[in-house]
Order: sequence, then structure tokens, then C-alpha cells
Amino acid sequence: MPRWERKVLPPNHKDHRRELNDWIKGSLPQGLSFPKVTAFWGNAGHGIGGHYHPRQWELYFGLSGNGTMALYEPGRWGEDNGPQSDVFEFEKGVWVLIPPGVRHELRFKTDTILQIASTIPEFDPKDLVVESMNIFFK
Repeated sequence: MPRWERKVLPPNHKDHRRELNDWIKGSLPQGLSFPKVTAFWGNAGHGIGGHYHPRQWELYFGLSGNGTMALYEPGRWGEDNGPQSDVFEFEKGVWVLIPPGVRHELRFKTDTILQIASTIPEFDPKDLVVESMNIFFK
């Protein structure tokens, strides 16, 4: 299974009127597509608790606001700053592709709007494993 991937995507086009960003086109591993895109509004001081999906891929893209995201390889849950973890600032333009089995959590520093392209397979509540709501962000 590949590790997660993250990058900052600059706009494809930007002028005084608008900013355009094709954040799925050309960015996914071959054969990967997403059947659904969800807008997500996160409230400052809150977050998405520690969890993973055994079969599902997720793609997060920051539209506004900022926070901290933590990603952990299987078996490395809560071991921040190790070689198999990634803790970083999540903000506008940050793109994160999360494969199945990668534990992740997100804490919102400001009110935040995300686009979550999910999932392959499409989200199934039985494919959500919540281990704790406060692993990294205590």
C-alpha cells in the first residue's frame, strides 16, 4: 500500500476576479477516481478525531482556514515526528491523498472549509474505525 501523499497546489489560473484550481485532474494514481465530493465546514477549536478506513481512500483539499493534520502509518498511531508519521499545517491549497489503513486526524485552528473527495469504495460506516478522539491533539 502506498504512503499518503501531500502537496500544495498552486492555482491553474488566477486574476483579479477569481482563482481556479483543478485539484483532482492529473493528481491521482492511475486507475483511482472518486464517486463523490463533499464540502466540509470545520469549526475553530474542534476537529476530526483519530480514525482510519480499512478499505477506503480519501482526498482532502483545503479551501480556506487552517489547522493541523496528523497522519500515521499502521502500527505507528500517536507516535508523532517519527519517520512514519507526518504532522503539518493544513490550509488553503494543501492537497492530501490518504490510502486505506492510514490513521489520520485534523484539528481546526480557524473556521475551515475543506473539500473531501471520497471514497473508493464509496463511504460505508462499517469501514470507519475510530480509535480515539484525542490521540495527537490532547
